[in-house]
Amino acid sequence: MDPERNLGGSRFDYFAFGPKVQKDIFILPKAGVSFSTVLHLTYNSENDYEFMGGELQAIQLPNGQPRIPVKLYGQRSIEEFTILIKPEVGVFYDLSSKSRITLSARWGLDLREPSIVIDLNRIEVDGATYQNKYFYSGNYFSTLLGYRHSF
Repeated sequence: MDPERNLGGSRFDYFAFGPKVQKDIFILPKAGVSFSTVLHLTYNSENDYEFMGGELQAIQLPNGQPRIPVKLYGQRSIEEFTILIKPEVGVFYDLSSKSRITLSARWGLDLREPSIVIDLNRIEVDGATYQNKYFYSGNYFSTLLGYRHSF
């Protein structure tokens, strides 16, 4: 939810930097398991924001009915810098001395959670008033199927 640009979804004003330590253990001559961990310092250029009711949000109804306007009041707080620890485990198969196929799973742990807090203390919709508070921890789980070629 980006009220400054009237956009939603992911953005590219974010980066992470840090070392990765990995250990490969061969079980077969060309296949094995790998264990690694990453320590990332992340930066997010988003700013804290005060919702003042002027941000036009709308609920789109089916069947061509008119949109319902929504007014938001509250605050968005974002940690500019966070630290993530990302342990990873995977299996790999070496196709040659310079190429590898890997299937891995990673768990990202945010050490400064919550990274984002959106406290909407007043939401006005169709004559009714509500409130809600969102917490984003930054923790995640991901899987990766990858191919690597070394030069």
